[in-house]
Amino acid sequence: MYQKGYGIIDTLAPLHVGATAGEESGNLNLIFRDQFTRTGIIPGSSLRGRFRSEMRPKRQLWLEKTLADRNINIPDPSEREIVEILDNGQENRISRLNWLEKKAKELKVEPPKEIDENFWYGTSADSELSDSTTEAIVKFEYASLLWIPVFCPGQPIVWVSSPKLLKRYQRIAGEFVTLKDGTKLKDIKPSLLRISNIQVLKL
Repeated sequence: MYQKGYGIIDTLAPLHVGATAGEESGNLNLIFRDQFTRTGIIPGSSLRGRFRSEMRPKRQLWLEKTLADRNINIPDPSEREIVEILDNGQENRISRLNWLEKKAKELKVEPPKEIDENFWYGTSADSELSDSTTEAIVKFEYASLLWIPVFCPGQPIVWVSSPKLLKRYQRIAGEFVTLKDGTKLKDIKPSLLRISNIQVLKL
């Protein structure tokens, strides 16, 4: 059974999440939008991919150190692709990480779960016909827009929202979000919501 959790993502730079290829129009890379509110969203798959990419280098470093400790000859770090000679004499190019994974599998070595992105976010299929995928321990729903930074002459950036978006956020996350004064989000009036009262998660 999954446990739910909610938070705020504070983007530190302009963010553009493009729509899928089928939704593009010519050279226009449309914004990925919620089908009901038509506001910009970040798909859960994009969030998961970002967390996965943050964890992957840690696992690779662990594999390199572990294999080196076992006296395995590891190619130079500058080699991003490793060339293998197959039994039929043909060359096979694989990524450095895949090469490390292959050697670790031969030695029956597995990285600790806390640095294994495949454990937390699921194993990708090797091909379209592969059934080697695993279910993720951590799942992400899409992130929907709540506040928009707007330039205001003579003042710093002003955060703008709408009653509709604030009420929606309170309805979805009110039970799980606690304000700085200890009050549950669900227990306050939407008109009293302020960005300064909400704990912000910076990524």
